Amino acid sequence: MPGTTIGTWTERVDIGHAAGGDDRRMAVYDAAVTAGTSSGAATITFTLGTSAPGAVALLRLRESSNAPPTANAGPDQLGIVDSPVTLDGTGSSDPDGTIAAYAWTQVSGPAVTLSSASAAQPTFTPTAVGSYTFGLIVTDNGGDTSLQDTVTISVVLPGGRYHASGGSWTWRQIRVALSGVWS
Repeated sequence: MPGTTIGTWTERVDIGHAAGGDDRRMAVYDAAVTAGTSSGAATITFTLGTSAPGAVALLRLRESSNAPPTANAGPDQLGIVDSPVTLDGTGSSDPDGTIAAYAWTQVSGPAVTLSSASAAQPTFTPTAVGSYTFGLIVTDNGGDTSLQDTVTISVVLPGGRYHASGGSWTWRQIRVALSGVWS
């Protein structure tokens, strides 16, 4: 990119400990190409460094003015053992385009298999009581990705009467009398 000016910065960020806890700082810089033309691929070189134990350097380059999308994994849900649960990423959005891809991952909970990790609304069937957390990252039509959003599914046993039998819980259906008629 002959004649292009991007800019140079040097920043020292010290991580210290304040009386109330950690005092952490992060430096964020945003630079745009200010002049020049390009007839081929550009080469940009960055050097990131950290000197404090546990410190992390992160660099994110964006080639265009494309705004990143926002993932929305939907509201937390209540699920029932052995009944399908549908995750819903259709609330995800892109301010200047469309959502081109979905990427679901299981973050925690008893292991399950999603019907499709790349669908907007995948399903799974939990076989155990517990808390299942899934993360969603979306990609827009400009190739930018979102930050991860998560949803938690709290899975319970179906309603009814349970009794202990041989170290496990067994479900028994309850029949209810309504207006003098048993159903």
